[in-house]
Amino acid sequence: MASSHHRRTGSLWRRVSGADEQREVLAGWPVDRPRNWVQLVHRPMRESEREALGQSVKRGRPYGDAAWQSKPTALLGLEHTFRNRGRPRKEKE
Repeated sequence: MASSHHRRTGSLWRRVSGADEQREVLAGWPVDRPRNWVQLVHRPMRESEREALGQSVKRGRPYGDAAWQSKPTALLGLEHTFRNRGRPRKEKE
């Protein structure tokens, strides 16, 4: 399963090919690991995923689908990362 193109400094290589001591320093998975995890890691990102990831990094917001984002957003008080920047526009009278 391990391939030579995995970077030895990354957690993927440690999980797949590393010695027991190297795996021990990694935290456990918070969810069930997908069976095709290595293939998912190496799959090219779609443009929509790349844009969403860029927005998450730029705004400091959780990355994931909307259903998943709601829990850490509320837990960590990150609602402001989903609002438009600047002052709200005044309503026209």
